[in-house]
Amino acid sequence: MIGNTSLFKEDAERLALQIQDEEPSVEIRGIRMDPAVGGYVIEAFDTISGDTFLVDDYQTWVERRGEVYESRAHDLVLESVHTKHGKSVAKLKGEWVEIPADDWPDHICALVERLERPGDAVTDIEPRLADVDFVEPGHGAPDDYSVDGEYLVLMAPEPVRVWRRITRMANFTLVDQSQLVGEWRELGFDIAPDPVAPMVEPASSNWTEEGVLEELHDRLMDISEKGFEAILLDGLTNVTAYAWFIASMLGMKVVMSWEQSEEIGDASSSRLGYRVMLHYSEVQQALPDVTA
Repeated sequence: MIGNTSLFKEDAERLALQIQDEEPSVEIRGIRMDPAVGGYVIEAFDTISGDTFLVDDYQTWVERRGEVYESRAHDLVLESVHTKHGKSVAKLKGEWVEIPADDWPDHICALVERLERPGDAVTDIEPRLADVDFVEPGHGAPDDYSVDGEYLVLMAPEPVRVWRRITRMANFTLVDQSQLVGEWRELGFDIAPDPVAPMVEPASSNWTEEGVLEELHDRLMDISEKGFEAILLDGLTNVTAYAWFIASMLGMKVVMSWEQSEEIGDASSSRLGYRVMLHYSEVQQALPDVTA
């Protein structure tokens, strides 16, 4: 089911199960043959928006899922409004950690230097915020905030401040991360330090590839259902490859890390470096000649 190809019945049935796994608020109303597209289509219903839509191939669901997630994000911005000293103060949902300017993403730095707003204004995402006096974190005016992915930016007054939303991350490696919890938090991740990846010996006859895949699916489904938004991976094994794909299917980010050295004068130290891996749909889009 890679690329824009018509679905056979078996493909449509598998995709329907995947849709329900990835977005429980979407109900599957039926699967039928559609001569106009030359294959089977899935009739789905978004129970939150009330929209009925058709999925005729895998890419259609990837695009629709993005729309579903975006609409959910709009509902998740405002947590509460309270009054303090006669002023209304809104608290944004989630947990946020302020990051120093040296750690801002390059694109945010470039936009701030040009005095341009990164991302979308919070008042566009949640119009109710326009009616409050201040927003937390930062205690700024609502018109001065914007959201760019995981980042919250307060453009005025000077200096510009940037927060990153704390992301709950499962440790899907074999290495305990207890000593690094503080560093991960500074980077915007609330990591559960205990390792939860299975021990799979590459040369072992006890594991078939299908068995590894099933074990990973069960563990990652459990992680997703517990509310984790990301997993930490390491290594270059079949476990890593399959876990990246399955976690992406479940809507979780996949993070890989390393230690990087820093030298300050005569002293040296190490700190965590990390990168969020591309979602497999982004790989498809980046390599159309390969996935067509």
